[in-house]
Amino acid sequence: MDIEVFNGKKQKKMLNVNSVHDIEKLKQTMGKDGRLHYTVTIDKRSYGVSDVEGTRIKKLLNK
Repeated sequence: MDIEVFNGKKQKKMLNVNSVHDIEKLKQTMGKDGRLHYTVTIDKRSYGVSDVEGTRIKKLLNK
């Protein structure tokens, strides 16, 4: 399964994840701009994800 994430410099990157169980945490926060932002933790590293990817991962994790 591929997940499109943003690294620290706002560059898009595709991560290949073997299964949903490799995703350790999905966090949803309210940004200063008033919009929701998603952060996903994979292999003890945090990545920012878009709203579309965040909701897709949220559905896969059944949250």
